[in-house]
Amino acid sequence: MVSVTDDSTDENKNFGFGKSRQYLVDSPHTNGTFKLRLPLHMLFGFMENFTVLKGYPVEIELVRGPDYPSLYRAVDGEHHADEGKFIFKDIMLNVPVVEPSTALEVDYLSDMQDPDPYLFSYRERQGMFAPIPQNIVDFHQPITSSFFTEKPQMIWVGLQRTNVTDQTFNHALYKNENVETAYIQMNNAQFPRTLFKADWEENDNGFFYKMQQNVRANYLQHASIYSEGNMMTPVNFKDLFTIFCFDVSKQDMTLGSNSITCDLHIHFKNPTEANLRVYIAWFNDRTLEMYRDGRPIGIRKDIDSYPHDE
Repeated sequence: MVSVTDDSTDENKNFGFGKSRQYLVDSPHTNGTFKLRLPLHMLFGFMENFTVLKGYPVEIELVRGPDYPSLYRAVDGEHHADEGKFIFKDIMLNVPVVEPSTALEVDYLSDMQDPDPYLFSYRERQGMFAPIPQNIVDFHQPITSSFFTEKPQMIWVGLQRTNVTDQTFNHALYKNENVETAYIQMNNAQFPRTLFKADWEENDNGFFYKMQQNVRANYLQHASIYSEGNMMTPVNFKDLFTIFCFDVSKQDMTLGSNSITCDLHIHFKNPTEANLRVYIAWFNDRTLEMYRDGRPIGIRKDIDSYPHDE
C-alpha cells in the first residue's frame, strides 16, 4: 500500500501505477501473486537478436539483492503497510533447441575448416551511481567501468535525493533537481554540441524532454512506440521521471578503443542539497568472435580491426 498524496501513486497522473496496482493487487486471488517473463536481452543485452550457438555452454549467475529498490510502502496514515518482500518460488530458464536439417548440418561440418570467425553483435548494458557533494553548482563525473572497452552509444542519467535505504522511499522516481545544463564529454566531442539552459520553474525544459523522446526512438528503432500507450508527458517528465538522455552514437569511430574518455558534466541552477546521488546507465555495441572449431569466444575491442571486403 502507498500514500495517494504522492503524485507517483496518483492514477490520474501516473497511469502506469494504476495498471500495476490492478495487475498485482486487484486482479489476482492472492494479492501480490504473479508470474513474470523476462527476456534475457532486457537484463543483459545478450540474445537481443536470435542466433544459434553450438558448443557454447549457457551459464547465468543471479545474486539476491535487497527488496527496497523495488518496493515502496506507506508507513503512516490510513493506508500504512508493513514492510514487504519478494518471494521467488521458482525460476525457469528457457533455452530453445534447434534441430538443423541434414543439408544445413552438412554445410556446418564443411565450415568447420573455415579459419575466419563468425561475428555476433549485441548491446551490452552497464550502470553505475555516485554521490554528489553538497552545496556545489558544477558537477563532473567520469563514466568508467572495468569492462569499459567499447565506445558507449547512448547514456541515461537520473538524480535522486534521499538518506534512507528502506521501502519508505520511491526508487522509481527521478527529479530534475534544478539542473540548468548537462552534457557528455567524450574525448574531444561534446553531446549535445549546443548547450540549452533549462528553467524548470517556468516549464522551460523542452530540450531535455525532446532528447528523451529521440533517444528512446533511436534505441527501439521505432519512433511511433514512444507515443503509443506510453505514459510519459511533459508533466510527468518534469515532476516524476526526469531522466536526461544522451545519444552519443554520432562519434568519431576512427579513434582507438584504448583512448576513450567519457565524462558527465552537470551545472545546477542552485547549490545542491545533501544526500543527492546520480545514477548513470549506458550501452555499447559489442561484437564477439565465435570460431566454428570450438575455440574460446573473443571480444572485438577496436573497430579498425574489422576485415574489409575488397
